[in-house]
Amino acid sequence: MMRILARTGRAAALSLALGALAGCAALSTIGNATRALPTYELRAASFASASAAPSSRTVLLAPPTSSTALSTDRVMIRPSTLLVEYLPDARWADAAPAHAQELLSRSIANTGALAHVGTDVAGPLPDFVVLTDVQAFQAEITGPGLSPPARVRIRLRLTIVRDIDRRMVGSRVFERVVDAPDLSTPTLMLAFDAAMNALLQDAAVWVVSSTGGRVS
Repeated sequence: MMRILARTGRAAALSLALGALAGCAALSTIGNATRALPTYELRAASFASASAAPSSRTVLLAPPTSSTALSTDRVMIRPSTLLVEYLPDARWADAAPAHAQELLSRSIANTGALAHVGTDVAGPLPDFVVLTDVQAFQAEITGPGLSPPARVRIRLRLTIVRDIDRRMVGSRVFERVVDAPDLSTPTLMLAFDAAMNALLQDAAVWVVSSTGGRVS
């Protein structure tokens, strides 16, 4: 567990906010790997109707990048800018960057606008490669007595590269922030799902349009 925080009165106040997440127990980091934890899987974006005339373009999503703190299946909590904690009673279905990449791949495929979208290099030769940098995938504690008590922030930088000549087609940052009315794990998971779904809707349409397709 990373603790880069001075022992000040503010640190004491932050510890009170953290205590609300797990009753009297402190938040833990990776903890005991043998302990079973509830596993959460967010939803891919869906679209009302698939494209009637998909393009012939194929897209490969390269392995995502992220900070070391995010490269885990534990759910990150940030009580402050410099402090990293993890929910003690939840984990993602996969490591957070891989989970985000899989959701993005499925969301783009759900538009029905491209011939093939995948994450497997053994698939069809791609016309375009999407690079994903997971910059934020966390809940943030706003502070004792503040409203809302927490918010969820998800931020991805997507870069599209044409495979034949490695020319960059475009790059864009997608970010969504959703307030959480309380600090319970189910409430935080609903906020994660809402933030991710909204982000994926915009990101999928951007990838499709940037690679020559069109979402109907």
